[in-house]
Amino acid sequence: MQKNESFKSPSRKRSRAQVCLEILQICEDGAQKTKVVYGCNLNFRTANIYLEALIKDQALSLADGVYTTTPKGLDVIADLEAIKNEIAGIF
Repeated sequence: MQKNESFKSPSRKRSRAQVCLEILQICEDGAQKTKVVYGCNLNFRTANIYLEALIKDQALSLADGVYTTTPKGLDVIADLEAIKNEIAGIF
C-alpha cells in the first residue's frame, strides 16, 4: 500500500490533515518547495499557506530552501497514521 492510498477518494477533496500528512511525509528526507508542490498536487499559493503553518507549528524547518520534517512533525505523522488506521478499521 502506498503512503496515502487509503486517503484517496475520487469524489472528495482532501482534508487539511491529509494535505499536512502528505507534506510532512515528503519532507522527511528534506524537500524543496517544488517537490512539495508536485508531490502533493498543490499550487504554489496553497503550498505556501501549508508550509508556513507547519513551520509556525514547528512541524517543519526551513534551511537553505530545503524543508525538513522536525521531530515534532514525525510525531504528527505517527499520530495521523494511527488515526487513519483506526478509521480504516471502522469503514
